[in-house]
Amino acid sequence: MQVRRASSEDLQAIASLWKGLARYHEPKSKYFELAPGAKRKFASYVRRSMKRKDVAVFVAQENSKLVGYLIAKIKEEKPVFKLRKRGAITDLFVEKGYRRQGIGRKLVEKALAWFRNRNLQFAELSVHIKNISGKIAWRRMGFEDHMILMRRKLR
Repeated sequence: MQVRRASSEDLQAIASLWKGLARYHEPKSKYFELAPGAKRKFASYVRRSMKRKDVAVFVAQENSKLVGYLIAKIKEEKPVFKLRKRGAITDLFVEKGYRRQGIGRKLVEKALAWFRNRNLQFAELSVHIKNISGKIAWRRMGFEDHMILMRRKLR
């Protein structure tokens, strides 16, 4: 199994993996309901993101098959804080038959190394409150609760 930077040839496979991530989250909240053409739109989003210097997309490949992906971004804070930049893992997904083999951890380690090489001091991510197994996995990788995102329905 190899973890590497994604290339444009990987876009459709990444979009298919993302669809698995979306299917996992969709029943947890109506906020995850997909828009028409979501897979195509996601592939376009990843294509644009891969051209940016502040984004890295990594894939896990078993033989010739992509079995996981991760998107890492550098985010900037307001200019009032001493630490202005932080790493953010926005997506991580490993195909069901390949889970619990350390693939997610290897993708995360690759992202953390990418953040460190850019002199960042922190990495963060969001995990849905109902995603108990996800919270456990992230804590095992050294992530801690930091803030709670709260949402209010307006209509």
